[in-house]
Amino acid sequence: PKVPVLIRTMTDQEAIEVQLVENANREDLGLIDEAIAAQRWLGYYEGDRDAAASRLGWSRKRLNERLELLRCSESVRNALTEGQIKPAHAILLAPFSEKLQNGTLTKIISENWSVQGLKSRAAKRQHYLVKAKFDTAACHGCSSNTEAQAGLFEQDDQARCSNPTCWSDKAQSWLNSEKAKAEERYGKVLWLSEIAVDDRNLVAAESVGEEQFQQGCTGCVSNVALMDNSEGNEGLILTNQCLDKSCFAKCTQGELVDVDAETEQASKDCASTSTPKKASQKATKTSAKKPATKKVNRKVQELNRAALRNTAANALLQNVGFNQGVVLGLLCIKSGYKPQLAGWPTHLHASDLVTAIEVTMTKDQKLIQAEIKNAIAHLANESEQQDLTGNKGTLTHLMLQSMAQLPDWQSLATQAWQPSKGLFKAHTIGELKQIATESGFDVAYDQANGAGTFKKLTGKGKGDLVKAMLAFEFDWTGYAPKAGYYELIAPPA
Repeated sequence: PKVPVLIRTMTDQEAIEVQLVENANREDLGLIDEAIAAQRWLGYYEGDRDAAASRLGWSRKRLNERLELLRCSESVRNALTEGQIKPAHAILLAPFSEKLQNGTLTKIISENWSVQGLKSRAAKRQHYLVKAKFDTAACHGCSSNTEAQAGLFEQDDQARCSNPTCWSDKAQSWLNSEKAKAEERYGKVLWLSEIAVDDRNLVAAESVGEEQFQQGCTGCVSNVALMDNSEGNEGLILTNQCLDKSCFAKCTQGELVDVDAETEQASKDCASTSTPKKASQKATKTSAKKPATKKVNRKVQELNRAALRNTAANALLQNVGFNQGVVLGLLCIKSGYKPQLAGWPTHLHASDLVTAIEVTMTKDQKLIQAEIKNAIAHLANESEQQDLTGNKGTLTHLMLQSMAQLPDWQSLATQAWQPSKGLFKAHTIGELKQIATESGFDVAYDQANGAGTFKKLTGKGKGDLVKAMLAFEFDWTGYAPKAGYYELIAPPA
């Protein structure tokens, strides 16, 4: 008749995170399941492998190994899951084409190839130099180049590379270089193999509306470009790929979008510096929507949260009402005690502590014992030192939310914001443009260097833009960004 339950109120993103944690920690999780979980977490953390590995409790090596398995064909994955091959077999097969993987898989199983045997055979894999995307000038005269064998003993006329390790290293180096160039143009760029098809959506004005696309989606941290790193399609770009399924669903509410296989084919037809062909879509407009707030990337928010945490601690630790609210709130959650205070939550949970503290901060207070203040100071400055994630219920979250009750919170926050190389590099180029516009930096820069020079500067890439913004003598006093900074204290309604 009764079962024990725990009811938690969560946002869509928090619910997804809890689901991912649950699935990633099941005892019966296989290697491919772990690989899929790693892929989902990587998408959740916008491609930050260190953050994804840390959240999973894995080493970076383990995360990389699982992601590499996702490059295997479906047949290879199934064989691994069924125990027909070892993980080392699958890793060796991953870099090759699907056709070669499946053909080799049949021989591995039927002829019982060892891992070492497969490694020896894989080393014999040759690549036609004419298909190389990287500069092959240094390959001429190389002992691994078959150009001198052209036409001999039934050999074809095309030169081939017989050193798969060298080929792979040069190809990956070229890909990394192309990716760096693409990041200067598009912002965040991830490998196509890192993000599952189901975890991304093509975002365009046709699907979300022109206003939402320009004001909310363009420059959003979840709007990324994907670079194809599969054999034969290296360097092809898919732009405007949204990784936030929940936000995308809200932006397209009431609008039907039918994206067929032409979307994927477009990535193979486009040049590496061009936008893919527009996928076939069917859209039905139903109602005007308020543009979504543009999201700031997690790294920027963590840096901003760190700056504000110390300011909030120093200011709020002097406030008796805040101290009492923390102590009384935590004691009530632990003991179930319900104080007779007007406005106090009926059923207090960790997520309700902001409300509880608002009550204590607006009432007359007595002096608090020094030991209570010291205990909160210890908790704020040591236990919370690494808590920059913004999870509800933590003291850092409470302090930032409660800081809004201080009459001079905006002045304190503004003083805490200081431009730095690390902070600016964490922003996308679109976010840096927004900061320059809001602060008046762009106008000052043009006045000092000539009209239009700031616009030209933004076209050179993020590295040059960051360097110029830090080197230029500009008075940042009195400015701090609203998006991803002020909103940490006073979120928009």
